[in-house]
Amino acid sequence: MNNSDEILKRILLNMKYDSRKTLSEQPVSAQPEVTITAKKQSNQSPKITSSEGNQNLTDRTIIDCKTGKQYVSPNFASVVPYKNKSTSEYIQQQQDLLAQNKANELTACNYYVQIIKDQISKKTGIYAKLSNDKIIQDQINSSFEELVYNCMNNSYLVVQNKPKGCTMSFSVFSKALENTGNQNPFYEIYLSYTSWFLTEYKKYQADNNYTPQAPYLIRSDMSYSYTDQGKVKKIDIEDLNLDTESKKLSMDSTAIGGFDLASHLPLTNDEKMLISQSPVSQNNEFIGGEYICLKQGVNYVNLRTTNEVNDDTGLLDPTDNFINWSSDEVVGKYISQKRQRPVSAFYNGQIRDDNTLLKFFKNIIGSKTELNKLISHLDTKGVSNEPAPGFKGKTIKDVLLTGNQKQKNYILGMGINNAIDFYTDELYKKLPKKYKNMLWYQVEFLNLQQDMHEGGLGYKYGWVREDNVQFCKKPSEMESQTNYTVEFLKRVPIKPLADPR
Repeated sequence: MNNSDEILKRILLNMKYDSRKTLSEQPVSAQPEVTITAKKQSNQSPKITSSEGNQNLTDRTIIDCKTGKQYVSPNFASVVPYKNKSTSEYIQQQQDLLAQNKANELTACNYYVQIIKDQISKKTGIYAKLSNDKIIQDQINSSFEELVYNCMNNSYLVVQNKPKGCTMSFSVFSKALENTGNQNPFYEIYLSYTSWFLTEYKKYQADNNYTPQAPYLIRSDMSYSYTDQGKVKKIDIEDLNLDTESKKLSMDSTAIGGFDLASHLPLTNDEKMLISQSPVSQNNEFIGGEYICLKQGVNYVNLRTTNEVNDDTGLLDPTDNFINWSSDEVVGKYISQKRQRPVSAFYNGQIRDDNTLLKFFKNIIGSKTELNKLISHLDTKGVSNEPAPGFKGKTIKDVLLTGNQKQKNYILGMGINNAIDFYTDELYKKLPKKYKNMLWYQVEFLNLQQDMHEGGLGYKYGWVREDNVQFCKKPSEMESQTNYTVEFLKRVPIKPLADPR
Protein backbone atom coordinates (compact mmCIF):
# COMPACT_ATOMS: atom_id res chain seq x y z
CA MET A 1 0.00 0.00 0.00
CA ASN A 2 1.53 3.26 -1.08
CA ASN A 3 -1.32 5.58 -0.10
CA SER A 4 -2.13 6.47 3.52
CA ASP A 5 -5.89 6.47 2.79
CA GLU A 6 -5.66 2.97 1.33
CA ILE A 7 -3.70 1.79 4.36
CA LEU A 8 -6.38 3.26 6.63
CA LYS A 9 -9.20 1.53 4.72
CA ARG A 10 -7.39 -1.76 5.10
CA ILE A 11 -6.97 -1.11 8.83
CA LEU A 12 -10.64 -0.32 9.31
CA LEU A 13 -11.67 -3.50 7.51
CA ASN A 14 -9.38 -5.61 9.69
CA MET A 15 -10.16 -3.99 13.02
CA LYS A 16 -11.73 -6.25 15.64
CA TYR A 17 -14.65 -3.91 16.27
CA ASP A 18 -18.21 -5.22 16.41
CA SER A 19 -20.79 -2.48 15.77
CA ARG A 20 -23.53 -4.68 17.27
CA LYS A 21 -21.89 -4.43 20.72
CA THR A 22 -21.54 -1.50 23.09
CA LEU A 23 -18.12 -0.04 23.75
CA SER A 24 -17.93 -1.73 27.14
CA GLU A 25 -18.62 -5.11 25.48
CA GLN A 26 -15.82 -4.79 22.94
CA PRO A 27 -12.98 -7.31 23.46
CA VAL A 28 -9.85 -5.37 24.38
CA SER A 29 -7.27 -5.83 27.12
CA ALA A 30 -5.11 -2.89 28.14
CA GLN A 31 -1.57 -3.19 29.46
CA PRO A 32 -0.52 -0.97 32.40
CA GLU A 33 2.09 0.65 30.13
CA VAL A 34 2.64 0.33 26.40
CA THR A 35 6.41 0.00 26.22
CA ILE A 36 8.23 0.11 22.90
CA THR A 37 11.67 -1.44 22.96
CA ALA A 38 13.92 -3.24 20.54
CA LYS A 39 14.49 -6.96 21.07
CA LYS A 40 17.84 -7.80 22.61
CA GLN A 41 20.23 -9.71 20.42
CA SER A 42 21.33 -11.88 23.33
CA ASN A 43 19.93 -13.14 26.62
CA GLN A 44 23.28 -12.65 28.31
CA SER A 45 23.63 -9.92 30.91
CA PRO A 46 25.44 -6.82 29.60
CA LYS A 47 28.99 -6.49 30.83
CA ILE A 48 31.32 -3.52 31.02
CA THR A 49 34.85 -4.33 30.02
CA SER A 50 37.76 -2.18 31.11
CA SER A 51 41.09 -1.79 29.38
CA GLU A 52 43.83 0.79 29.52
CA GLY A 53 43.73 3.27 26.64
CA ASN A 54 40.90 4.14 24.26
CA GLN A 55 37.37 2.87 24.48
CA ASN A 56 34.40 3.20 22.16
CA LEU A 57 31.77 5.40 23.87
CA THR A 58 28.87 4.53 21.55
CA ASP A 59 27.30 2.35 24.25
CA ARG A 60 28.04 4.87 27.01
CA THR A 61 26.11 7.84 25.63
CA ILE A 62 22.36 8.42 25.83
CA ILE A 63 20.04 11.15 24.52
CA ASP A 64 16.90 11.99 26.49
CA CYS A 65 13.82 11.53 24.24
CA LYS A 66 11.94 14.11 26.32
CA THR A 67 14.49 16.92 26.38
CA GLY A 68 17.06 16.04 23.72
CA LYS A 69 19.90 16.44 26.26
CA GLN A 70 22.91 14.17 25.94
CA TYR A 71 24.57 12.34 28.83
CA VAL A 72 27.65 10.12 29.06
CA SER A 73 28.74 7.71 31.79
CA PRO A 74 30.86 4.57 31.98
CA ASN A 75 27.92 3.00 33.84
CA PHE A 76 25.61 3.05 30.79
CA ALA A 77 25.21 -0.10 28.70
CA SER A 78 22.81 -1.76 26.24
CA VAL A 79 21.76 1.58 24.77
CA VAL A 80 18.92 1.17 22.26
CA PRO A 81 18.36 4.30 20.10
CA TYR A 82 15.02 5.23 18.61
CA LYS A 83 14.59 4.51 14.91
CA ASN A 84 11.94 6.27 12.84
CA LYS A 85 9.26 3.99 11.45
CA SER A 86 7.73 4.36 8.01
CA THR A 87 3.94 4.67 7.85
CA SER A 88 3.59 1.03 6.84
CA GLU A 89 5.91 -0.14 9.66
CA TYR A 90 3.94 1.84 12.22
CA ILE A 91 0.64 0.47 10.94
CA GLN A 92 2.02 -3.07 10.99
CA GLN A 93 3.16 -2.59 14.58
CA GLN A 94 -0.32 -1.48 15.60
CA GLN A 95 -1.94 -4.36 13.71
CA ASP A 96 0.36 -6.82 15.51
CA LEU A 97 -0.73 -5.41 18.88
CA LEU A 98 -4.34 -5.61 17.71
CA ALA A 99 -3.92 -9.26 16.67
CA GLN A 100 -2.57 -9.99 20.18
CA ASN A 101 -5.56 -8.17 21.69
CA LYS A 102 -3.25 -5.65 23.39
CA ALA A 103 -3.74 -1.91 23.82
CA ASN A 104 -3.01 -0.13 20.54
CA GLU A 105 -3.63 3.15 18.75
CA LEU A 106 -5.98 1.62 16.15
CA THR A 107 -8.47 0.46 18.76
CA ALA A 108 -7.98 3.61 20.84
CA CYS A 109 -8.72 5.89 17.88
CA ASN A 110 -11.72 3.79 16.89
CA TYR A 111 -13.16 3.93 20.41
CA TYR A 112 -12.41 7.62 20.73
CA VAL A 113 -14.20 8.52 17.48
CA GLN A 114 -17.17 6.30 18.39
CA ILE A 115 -17.48 8.19 21.70
CA ILE A 116 -17.20 11.57 19.96
CA LYS A 117 -19.82 10.70 17.34
CA ASP A 118 -22.14 9.29 20.03
CA GLN A 119 -21.85 12.47 22.13
CA ILE A 120 -22.41 14.66 19.06
CA SER A 121 -25.65 12.84 18.22
CA LYS A 122 -26.88 12.95 21.83
CA LYS A 123 -25.51 16.45 22.48
CA THR A 124 -23.70 15.39 25.63
CA GLY A 125 -20.22 16.09 27.02
CA ILE A 126 -18.60 19.15 25.45
CA TYR A 127 -21.21 18.93 22.68
CA ALA A 128 -24.10 19.70 25.05
CA LYS A 129 -23.73 23.30 23.93
CA LEU A 130 -22.39 23.31 20.40
CA SER A 131 -19.34 25.52 20.28
CA ASN A 132 -17.97 27.60 17.45
CA ASP A 133 -14.54 26.17 18.21
CA LYS A 134 -12.94 25.07 14.93
CA ILE A 135 -11.81 21.68 16.27
CA ILE A 136 -15.30 20.85 17.52
CA GLN A 137 -16.87 21.97 14.24
CA ASP A 138 -14.42 19.81 12.29
CA GLN A 139 -15.40 16.83 14.44
CA ILE A 140 -19.08 17.50 13.85
CA ASN A 141 -18.66 17.84 10.08
CA SER A 142 -16.20 14.99 9.51
CA SER A 143 -17.11 11.39 8.79
CA PHE A 144 -16.24 8.51 11.11
CA GLU A 145 -13.48 7.33 8.76
CA GLU A 146 -11.98 10.82 8.45
CA LEU A 147 -11.76 11.25 12.21
CA VAL A 148 -10.16 7.82 12.68
CA TYR A 149 -7.67 8.61 9.95
CA ASN A 150 -6.81 12.02 11.49
CA CYS A 151 -6.42 10.42 14.91
CA MET A 152 -4.07 7.73 13.58
CA ASN A 153 -2.10 10.26 11.53
CA ASN A 154 -1.60 12.49 14.59
CA SER A 155 -0.56 9.49 16.69
CA TYR A 156 2.01 8.59 14.05
CA LEU A 157 3.36 12.17 14.05
CA VAL A 158 3.67 12.12 17.86
CA VAL A 159 5.64 8.87 17.65
CA GLN A 160 7.96 10.33 15.01
CA ASN A 161 8.52 13.64 16.79
CA LYS A 162 11.55 12.74 18.88
CA PRO A 163 15.12 14.07 19.06
CA LYS A 164 17.31 12.34 16.48
CA GLY A 165 18.84 9.15 17.84
CA CYS A 166 17.27 9.51 21.29
CA THR A 167 17.40 6.54 23.65
CA MET A 168 14.47 4.13 23.98
CA SER A 169 16.09 1.93 26.62
CA PHE A 170 19.41 1.52 28.41
CA SER A 171 20.99 -0.17 31.42
CA VAL A 172 22.68 1.42 34.43
CA PHE A 173 25.42 -0.63 36.10
CA SER A 174 25.38 -0.93 39.90
CA LYS A 175 28.52 -1.99 41.72
CA ALA A 176 26.48 -2.52 44.87
CA LEU A 177 24.22 -5.05 43.13
CA GLU A 178 27.28 -6.80 41.76
CA ASN A 179 28.79 -7.03 45.27
CA THR A 180 25.62 -8.73 46.55
CA GLY A 181 26.10 -11.48 43.96
CA ASN A 182 23.37 -10.30 41.61
CA GLN A 183 23.84 -12.08 38.28
CA ASN A 184 22.53 -9.05 36.40
CA PRO A 185 23.80 -5.94 38.24
CA PHE A 186 21.96 -3.47 36.00
CA TYR A 187 18.86 -1.36 36.33
CA GLU A 188 16.88 -1.47 33.08
CA ILE A 189 15.45 1.93 32.07
CA TYR A 190 12.70 2.07 29.43
CA LEU A 191 10.80 4.85 27.68
CA SER A 192 7.09 4.19 28.20
CA TYR A 193 3.81 5.85 27.27
CA THR A 194 0.64 6.51 29.24
CA SER A 195 -2.21 4.19 28.25
CA TRP A 196 -5.32 5.91 26.84
CA PHE A 197 -7.44 2.99 28.05
CA LEU A 198 -6.29 3.38 31.66
CA THR A 199 -6.75 7.15 31.73
CA GLU A 200 -9.26 8.78 29.38
CA TYR A 201 -11.31 5.69 28.51
CA LYS A 202 -11.51 4.72 32.17
CA LYS A 203 -12.87 8.20 33.01
CA TYR A 204 -15.47 7.83 30.26
CA GLN A 205 -16.58 4.43 31.58
CA ALA A 206 -17.15 6.02 34.98
CA ASP A 207 -19.09 8.93 33.47
CA ASN A 208 -20.55 8.73 29.95
CA ASN A 209 -20.88 12.53 29.89
CA TYR A 210 -17.09 12.88 30.11
CA THR A 211 -15.46 13.76 26.77
CA PRO A 212 -12.05 12.05 26.63
CA GLN A 213 -8.93 13.63 25.21
CA ALA A 214 -7.67 12.24 21.91
CA PRO A 215 -5.31 9.22 22.11
CA TYR A 216 -2.50 11.14 20.40
CA LEU A 217 -2.55 13.78 23.15
CA ILE A 218 -2.15 11.07 25.77
CA ARG A 219 0.46 9.36 23.56
CA SER A 220 2.68 12.44 23.87
CA ASP A 221 2.88 11.86 27.65
CA MET A 222 5.99 9.69 27.89
CA SER A 223 8.44 8.98 30.66
CA TYR A 224 11.39 6.81 31.58
CA SER A 225 10.70 4.11 34.13
CA TYR A 226 12.35 1.18 35.88
CA THR A 227 11.27 -1.67 38.14
CA ASP A 228 12.16 -1.54 41.83
CA GLN A 229 11.10 -4.52 43.98
CA GLY A 230 8.36 -5.40 41.54
CA LYS A 231 6.95 -1.87 41.27
CA VAL A 232 7.24 0.30 38.16
CA LYS A 233 8.63 3.76 39.00
CA LYS A 234 9.04 6.79 36.75
CA ILE A 235 12.32 8.67 36.61
CA ASP A 236 13.77 11.81 34.98
CA ILE A 237 17.22 11.16 33.56
CA GLU A 238 18.50 14.60 34.56
CA ASP A 239 17.67 13.78 38.20
CA LEU A 240 19.25 10.34 38.08
CA ASN A 241 21.93 9.82 40.72
CA LEU A 242 24.50 7.43 39.26
CA ASP A 243 26.15 6.63 42.57
CA THR A 244 26.91 2.97 41.92
CA GLU A 245 27.72 2.37 45.58
CA SER A 246 24.04 2.88 46.36
CA LYS A 247 21.82 -0.17 46.09
CA LYS A 248 18.92 1.83 44.66
CA LEU A 249 18.56 4.50 42.00
CA SER A 250 17.99 7.61 44.09
CA MET A 251 16.00 10.61 42.95
CA ASP A 252 17.81 13.54 44.53
CA SER A 253 19.56 16.73 43.46
CA THR A 254 22.77 14.94 42.42
CA ALA A 255 22.73 15.16 38.63
CA ILE A 256 24.73 13.15 36.17
CA GLY A 257 26.89 16.20 35.47
CA GLY A 258 28.41 15.85 38.93
CA PHE A 259 30.61 12.96 37.80
CA ASP A 260 34.26 13.50 37.05
CA LEU A 261 33.94 11.67 33.75
CA ALA A 262 37.65 11.81 32.98
CA SER A 263 38.52 9.88 36.13
CA HIS A 264 35.95 7.16 35.41
CA LEU A 265 37.08 6.39 31.87
CA PRO A 266 40.03 4.10 31.10
CA LEU A 267 42.32 6.81 29.73
CA THR A 268 46.05 7.36 29.72
CA ASN A 269 47.54 10.40 31.49
CA ASP A 270 48.15 12.13 28.15
CA GLU A 271 44.51 11.57 27.16
CA LYS A 272 43.30 12.92 30.50
CA MET A 273 45.50 16.00 30.00
CA LEU A 274 43.80 16.59 26.64
CA ILE A 275 40.38 16.40 28.28
CA SER A 276 41.46 18.86 31.01
CA GLN A 277 41.99 21.51 28.30
CA SER A 278 38.24 21.88 27.86
CA PRO A 279 37.14 25.55 28.13
CA VAL A 280 33.93 24.51 29.92
CA SER A 281 33.80 23.34 33.53
CA GLN A 282 31.57 20.53 34.82
CA ASN A 283 29.31 23.27 36.20
CA ASN A 284 28.69 24.34 32.60
CA GLU A 285 30.59 27.63 32.88
CA PHE A 286 33.43 28.98 30.76
CA ILE A 287 36.75 28.83 32.57
CA GLY A 288 38.49 32.17 33.21
CA GLY A 289 36.67 34.65 31.00
CA GLU A 290 34.77 35.12 27.74
CA TYR A 291 35.19 33.01 24.62
CA ILE A 292 34.72 33.51 20.88
CA CYS A 293 32.59 30.98 18.95
CA LEU A 294 31.68 30.39 15.32
CA LYS A 295 28.44 32.05 14.27
CA GLN A 296 25.47 29.77 13.63
CA GLY A 297 25.67 28.46 10.08
CA VAL A 298 29.38 29.30 9.63
CA ASN A 299 31.54 26.26 8.87
CA TYR A 300 35.00 27.68 9.55
CA VAL A 301 36.96 30.84 10.31
CA ASN A 302 40.39 31.95 9.10
CA LEU A 303 42.99 32.46 11.84
CA ARG A 304 45.50 35.31 11.30
CA THR A 305 48.43 36.85 13.13
CA THR A 306 47.16 40.45 12.69
CA ASN A 307 43.79 42.17 12.43
CA GLU A 308 43.71 42.33 8.62
CA VAL A 309 43.67 40.18 5.51
CA ASN A 310 47.27 40.22 4.33
CA ASP A 311 47.40 37.98 1.28
CA ASP A 312 50.63 36.55 -0.08
CA THR A 313 51.16 38.35 -3.40
CA GLY A 314 54.22 36.47 -4.65
CA LEU A 315 58.03 36.84 -4.68
CA LEU A 316 58.08 40.37 -3.32
CA ASP A 317 55.81 39.35 -0.43
CA PRO A 318 56.98 35.86 0.57
CA THR A 319 54.91 35.72 3.76
CA ASP A 320 51.35 36.47 4.76
CA ASN A 321 49.52 36.68 8.06
CA PHE A 322 47.38 33.58 7.48
CA ILE A 323 47.88 30.83 10.07
CA ASN A 324 45.24 28.21 9.39
CA TRP A 325 41.49 27.74 9.47
CA SER A 326 39.40 26.34 12.32
CA SER A 327 36.03 24.57 12.33
CA ASP A 328 35.81 24.28 16.14
CA GLU A 329 32.67 25.79 17.68
CA VAL A 330 34.83 27.44 20.36
CA VAL A 331 37.57 29.32 18.47
CA GLY A 332 39.43 30.54 21.55
CA LYS A 333 39.45 32.66 24.69
CA TYR A 334 38.73 36.37 24.10
CA ILE A 335 41.63 38.78 24.77
CA SER A 336 40.87 42.08 23.01
CA GLN A 337 39.30 43.62 19.92
CA LYS A 338 40.41 46.12 17.31
CA ARG A 339 39.13 47.49 14.03
CA GLN A 340 41.19 46.88 10.95
CA ARG A 341 42.54 49.75 8.90
CA PRO A 342 40.62 49.52 5.63
CA VAL A 343 42.40 49.49 2.27
CA SER A 344 42.11 52.91 0.62
CA ALA A 345 39.87 53.14 -2.43
CA PHE A 346 42.59 55.31 -4.04
CA TYR A 347 46.08 54.55 -5.31
CA ASN A 348 48.32 57.43 -6.41
CA GLY A 349 45.30 59.75 -6.34
CA GLN A 350 43.22 57.53 -8.64
CA ILE A 351 40.48 55.00 -7.92
CA ARG A 352 42.05 51.55 -7.63
CA ASP A 353 41.88 49.29 -10.65
CA ASP A 354 40.09 46.64 -8.60
CA ASN A 355 37.36 44.67 -10.37
CA THR A 356 35.41 43.98 -7.17
CA LEU A 357 35.45 47.66 -6.18
CA LEU A 358 34.58 48.94 -9.67
CA LYS A 359 31.73 46.43 -9.91
CA PHE A 360 30.39 47.68 -6.58
CA PHE A 361 30.40 51.28 -7.89
CA LYS A 362 28.85 50.24 -11.21
CA ASN A 363 25.94 48.46 -9.53
CA ILE A 364 25.09 51.64 -7.59
CA ILE A 365 25.43 54.06 -10.48
CA GLY A 366 23.69 51.74 -12.95
CA SER A 367 20.60 51.44 -10.78
CA LYS A 368 18.47 54.56 -10.45
CA THR A 369 16.76 53.02 -7.42
CA GLU A 370 20.04 52.30 -5.59
CA LEU A 371 21.43 55.75 -6.41
CA ASN A 372 18.29 57.51 -5.14
CA LYS A 373 18.38 55.44 -1.94
CA LEU A 374 21.99 56.48 -1.36
CA ILE A 375 21.24 60.19 -1.98
CA SER A 376 18.21 60.01 0.33
CA HIS A 377 20.45 58.43 2.99
CA LEU A 378 23.03 61.21 2.56
CA ASP A 379 20.22 63.80 2.87
CA THR A 380 19.29 62.42 6.31
CA LYS A 381 22.97 62.57 7.32
CA GLY A 382 23.26 66.19 6.17
CA VAL A 383 26.06 65.25 3.77
CA SER A 384 24.52 65.42 0.30
CA ASN A 385 24.65 69.23 0.02
CA GLU A 386 28.22 69.59 1.26
CA PRO A 387 30.83 70.77 -1.31
CA ALA A 388 32.33 67.93 -3.32
CA PRO A 389 36.15 68.00 -2.83
CA GLY A 390 37.87 68.83 -6.15
CA PHE A 391 34.62 69.95 -7.84
CA LYS A 392 34.23 73.74 -7.72
CA GLY A 393 30.71 74.92 -7.04
CA LYS A 394 29.25 71.41 -6.94
CA THR A 395 27.81 69.44 -4.07
CA ILE A 396 28.15 65.71 -3.50
CA LYS A 397 24.57 65.27 -4.69
CA ASP A 398 25.31 67.26 -7.89
CA VAL A 399 28.20 65.00 -8.84
CA LEU A 400 26.26 61.79 -8.09
CA LEU A 401 23.35 62.99 -10.25
CA THR A 402 25.12 64.72 -13.15
CA GLY A 403 28.77 63.62 -13.13
CA ASN A 404 30.32 61.05 -15.48
CA GLN A 405 31.28 57.54 -14.40
CA LYS A 406 34.80 58.53 -13.31
CA GLN A 407 33.56 61.50 -11.28
CA LYS A 408 30.87 59.43 -9.55
CA ASN A 409 33.41 56.71 -8.75
CA TYR A 410 35.59 59.36 -7.12
CA ILE A 411 32.77 60.49 -4.79
CA LEU A 412 31.85 56.89 -3.92
CA GLY A 413 35.52 56.13 -3.19
CA MET A 414 35.77 59.22 -1.01
CA GLY A 415 32.78 57.93 0.97
CA ILE A 416 34.62 54.68 1.71
CA ASN A 417 37.71 56.44 3.04
CA ASN A 418 36.15 59.26 5.03
CA ALA A 419 32.90 58.07 6.56
CA ILE A 420 31.80 54.65 7.79
CA ASP A 421 28.13 55.73 7.60
CA PHE A 422 28.38 57.20 4.08
CA TYR A 423 26.59 54.10 2.75
CA THR A 424 23.29 52.56 3.81
CA ASP A 425 23.59 49.35 5.85
CA GLU A 426 22.35 47.41 2.83
CA LEU A 427 25.07 48.83 0.56
CA TYR A 428 27.78 48.55 3.20
CA LYS A 429 27.15 44.82 3.43
CA LYS A 430 27.90 44.53 -0.31
CA LEU A 431 31.15 46.51 -0.06
CA PRO A 432 34.26 44.30 -0.60
CA LYS A 433 35.50 43.28 2.85
CA LYS A 434 39.01 44.70 2.59
CA TYR A 435 37.51 48.21 2.21
CA LYS A 436 35.40 47.85 5.39
CA ASN A 437 36.24 49.03 8.87
CA MET A 438 35.81 45.46 10.15
CA LEU A 439 36.07 44.49 13.83
CA TRP A 440 38.59 41.78 14.73
CA TYR A 441 38.91 39.74 17.94
CA GLN A 442 42.23 38.63 19.40
CA VAL A 443 41.95 35.17 20.95
CA GLU A 444 44.02 32.62 22.80
CA PHE A 445 43.62 29.33 20.93
CA LEU A 446 42.67 26.22 22.90
CA ASN A 447 45.57 24.39 21.24
CA LEU A 448 48.66 25.49 19.31
CA GLN A 449 47.69 26.27 15.71
CA GLN A 450 50.18 25.13 13.10
CA ASP A 451 50.94 27.57 10.28
CA MET A 452 50.20 25.95 6.94
CA HIS A 453 52.89 27.89 5.02
CA GLU A 454 55.72 28.37 7.48
CA GLY A 455 57.06 24.92 8.27
CA GLY A 456 54.53 24.06 10.97
CA LEU A 457 55.30 27.06 13.21
CA GLY A 458 52.85 26.98 16.13
CA TYR A 459 50.76 29.95 17.28
CA LYS A 460 49.06 30.29 20.66
CA TYR A 461 47.40 33.63 19.85
CA GLY A 462 45.72 35.04 16.74
CA TRP A 463 42.95 37.19 15.26
CA VAL A 464 39.52 36.35 13.79
CA ARG A 465 37.07 38.61 11.95
CA GLU A 466 33.59 39.61 13.12
CA ASP A 467 31.67 38.32 10.09
CA ASN A 468 32.42 34.70 11.02
CA VAL A 469 32.40 34.73 14.83
CA GLN A 470 30.57 36.01 17.90
CA PHE A 471 30.93 35.96 21.66
CA CYS A 472 29.98 32.48 22.91
CA LYS A 473 26.69 32.20 24.73
CA LYS A 474 26.79 30.70 28.21
CA PRO A 475 26.91 26.89 28.03
CA SER A 476 23.84 26.76 30.26
CA GLU A 477 21.75 28.71 27.72
CA MET A 478 19.55 26.86 25.23
CA GLU A 479 21.06 28.76 22.28
CA SER A 480 24.61 27.78 23.20
CA GLN A 481 26.53 25.73 20.65
CA THR A 482 28.61 23.98 23.31
CA ASN A 483 28.51 22.64 26.86
CA TYR A 484 30.59 20.43 29.12
CA THR A 485 29.40 17.18 27.55
CA VAL A 486 30.05 18.39 24.00
CA GLU A 487 33.55 19.62 24.82
CA PHE A 488 34.31 16.47 26.81
CA LEU A 489 33.30 14.14 23.99
CA LYS A 490 35.40 16.12 21.49
CA ARG A 491 38.49 15.34 23.55
CA VAL A 492 37.78 11.69 24.37
CA PRO A 493 39.90 9.57 22.00
CA ILE A 494 37.45 7.22 20.26
CA LYS A 495 38.85 3.80 19.39
CA PRO A 496 38.72 3.49 15.57
CA LEU A 497 37.11 0.55 13.83
CA ALA A 498 39.49 -2.17 12.67
CA ASP A 499 40.44 -2.14 8.98
CA PRO A 500 38.38 -4.99 7.41
CA ARG A 501 41.22 -5.69 4.97
